[in-house]
Amino acid sequence: MSDGLTDEIALLRVIIRRVFEYADTDAQSLDTWSQALNTLGAASTRLAGLLRTQQLIAGDNGDVISVLSQAIGEVAHDLGLSDPAGN
Repeated sequence: MSDGLTDEIALLRVIIRRVFEYADTDAQSLDTWSQALNTLGAASTRLAGLLRTQQLIAGDNGDVISVLSQAIGEVAHDLGLSDPAGN
């Protein structure tokens, strides 16, 4: 089912990954790192919101905390901060 959010979620994940890669390779100053972290935080919040909205549209009113936890885990994995098992 394509609910209109799948592509946006995928795009936001790519943007988050690119900002992290930029900061990891090109950020030379504390100000640049601070801006990158602010951007990553805002993007992660928006990603969590999109995932929650996608879940609500799908009609699954399950445990929102588990969905958000899964989303954060997936972002951490995408950024190379954890393995797929969440360790």
